[in-house]
Amino acid sequence: MYLRFRTSFLNDYEETRFGVFQAAYFLLQSDSMYVYDQSRLEDVWQWFKDNLYQPSVYKRRKPDYAAICWFKHSATEHLARMHEMTDILELYGFMITRVKSRKPGYIVYEDEEQVAAIPYTKLARLVL
Repeated sequence: MYLRFRTSFLNDYEETRFGVFQAAYFLLQSDSMYVYDQSRLEDVWQWFKDNLYQPSVYKRRKPDYAAICWFKHSATEHLARMHEMTDILELYGFMITRVKSRKPGYIVYEDEEQVAAIPYTKLARLVL
C-alpha cells in the first residue's frame, strides 16, 4: 500500500494536485503564520530535508511524464512527520487529502520510504 498527501491546488497544467511540500513551502514564504507554528513547520521541513531523498525523476517536472512520490505504508516515522506537517497546514486553511493506492503507476524510483511513479494515465498519453 502506498500513501500520498495532496492539497486542492492544481499544478500549472491542471493535471496533478500539489503535494503538501509545495503547500508547506508556500505557507513558510507567506509570512502569515504564528511564530510557534512557523517554528514547528520549519522543524518538520528540515527533518524531511535531512531524512527524505528527492529522486531525480521527481525533480524533472516535465508535464508529460512527471513522477509523483508516494510513501510506503512501512515508512512509519516519515508518515508521523507528514501527519505533523498536515496538521499545521490544516490550521491555516489547507485542505489535505490522504490518498491510498496499491498501484500508484509505473514505478521509476524506489527506496525504503517511498516510490516515485508515473501515473498510468500519463503513461498512456506517452504511448498514444
